[in-house]
Amino acid sequence: MKYKQFQNSIIYGSSSTTITSSSSSFNNNNWLSKYKPPKVPNYFQSCILQPMNYPSPNSLHLDCDSKRTNSERKDDVNVNTYENINNNEKKVESNVRKEEEEEKHTTGTSSTKATTSSTTILKSNFRCNRQIEDLEHRKGSSHLFTSCIFENICLNRKGDWILFTEEDHPYIKPFIEHYFNIHQDKSKENHLPAWVYAHAHGHDFTAARIHVNITKPIRLTRTNTVTTASNGKEEGEGRVDQWSSSLFSNEFKLSKNFQWVSIPTFGFIRHSIANFGHLLLDNYVQIFSNMILYEYLNRDNFVLFLDDLGNDITGGHGRARMDEKIAERFSLEFGQVFSQYTPLQLGFNKFEGWWLGNAPTAKQFESEMREMLDNKAKGISIIPNGNDLVACFSSLVIGQPGSYFMNTEGREVILPLIKNYVLNHYLSSKSVKKQDENEIWIGVHHKPKGTKNRDAIANSKEIVEYLQKQGESFAPRKIKVFEILLESLTFKEQFEMFSLLDVFVSTQGSASYYSLFMKENSYLLYTPMCYHDSQECNDYNLRIHATSPNVKIISLVNHIEIVKCEGQLDKPFRKVKHARSYYGNCNEVLDPKGLHELIHKIITLG
Repeated sequence: MKYKQFQNSIIYGSSSTTITSSSSSFNNNNWLSKYKPPKVPNYFQSCILQPMNYPSPNSLHLDCDSKRTNSERKDDVNVNTYENINNNEKKVESNVRKEEEEEKHTTGTSSTKATTSSTTILKSNFRCNRQIEDLEHRKGSSHLFTSCIFENICLNRKGDWILFTEEDHPYIKPFIEHYFNIHQDKSKENHLPAWVYAHAHGHDFTAARIHVNITKPIRLTRTNTVTTASNGKEEGEGRVDQWSSSLFSNEFKLSKNFQWVSIPTFGFIRHSIANFGHLLLDNYVQIFSNMILYEYLNRDNFVLFLDDLGNDITGGHGRARMDEKIAERFSLEFGQVFSQYTPLQLGFNKFEGWWLGNAPTAKQFESEMREMLDNKAKGISIIPNGNDLVACFSSLVIGQPGSYFMNTEGREVILPLIKNYVLNHYLSSKSVKKQDENEIWIGVHHKPKGTKNRDAIANSKEIVEYLQKQGESFAPRKIKVFEILLESLTFKEQFEMFSLLDVFVSTQGSASYYSLFMKENSYLLYTPMCYHDSQECNDYNLRIHATSPNVKIISLVNHIEIVKCEGQLDKPFRKVKHARSYYGNCNEVLDPKGLHELIHKIITLG
């Protein structure tokens, strides 16, 4: 029998008795969402991206200048094209000279007074954290901060991230000096440290190194001229506006499709996201951790994919040789837990350079990107108008403390929080319970055998049928036993089921990570990974579950007599401590009788 056939055994009620009452209200905890993003500068108010609730598409590619009213344009300096600014300056100066000449002709004398005012219209800020273990103790670290929140940071067509801040500020000056001293050393130019690393694994993934350019705040210099005749009468006036910034050499342009993202945005490069264990521990736990760190645990935000799963340069790790469509679907669907809006994504082609779009429509064309990178290495830029800004963010958080899948630091704190946060999202609107609370639910994972990691329970159907026949042995309690086909369930159905499950017989793969969402005092029976050539089994990957106290874990490597490899049922297997890889190379067969005895013992002993 399969789980779908037992869903009529669930009772849905009011939220007053919800199983997630312990987390009842992440959304109402203001102390977890204290952060307020800076106000969008006045000159960019008409360019603000208006988010749409998932899954409605956003219309990102709009000319923000076309949305301005005439009154807004009156004091605006045509931010879309610097050429227009130059033309305006020339026109004003021409009018002033013409008026001066006319005045000289009529009165013989004239004088011109000029007053200049300068206003900062775009200034950035940032805060970062540094985890010493992450930055110094791990081999090959190539970034200076663990994570940062950047305020008023912009991206140009060339893919450069730009902060507009004072370079001599005491907070930033030491870093700037260190950064540019390395930059001036040509021997180290290819090893220039990144500010942060946007990927959960390792530090050798070039696309995940986020470099930031520093330039002075953008200022608007306004010169007003007044021409006065000899009789003291003001006869003419004009105004010259000019944008200035050290990076742009007095040329500052916005692309036609420029957008200002006003709500906090969390950016990252995905890792093996079609695998639930990695989806959670190498992707969205990092987003959740940063939401807590920067005090913005709030779904009024954007998730930003910095990669493209169809592009090996940026998305090869995100796809990780798995089905691209499944990886994309998992990214979007599980992302709804953390953001109520359609995720954003960076796109790239050699005609537009980098641009901001919706996921998954924003594609990064791999062949064109390779051409761009090859030319960049030669000092050649193929991106037209490369300095044009394509997007600015009021608040952008990037950076990862590493993999919660591979490393245990902090996991025992963050996992109970994200467990309740996720369950609160999926189950908070109603209570979920069994019709018979005394009934024991036992689920056996049914994994397709054809996956790249050969670790399926080959006889899952046989196990279910045998346990069902032994139902009377659990009297006076009743049992329900079913196969779990995760591929047939939505995320919501999966979390409903695991929140009610008493015993989960799991493979060592991604399915075992759903045990995080099981109720307290439930059991995970963990099938080890085995090698048919050496008749060895080990539970090395169980270390990932060991920090989670909500379930009682029983490793079947300690009951090795009931574990065999498919096709080798007559050969004894032995327990070994060390793994030779992260995966086994056989589908396991579990002895139904031995498994029943084990489950019966843990249920009767409590």
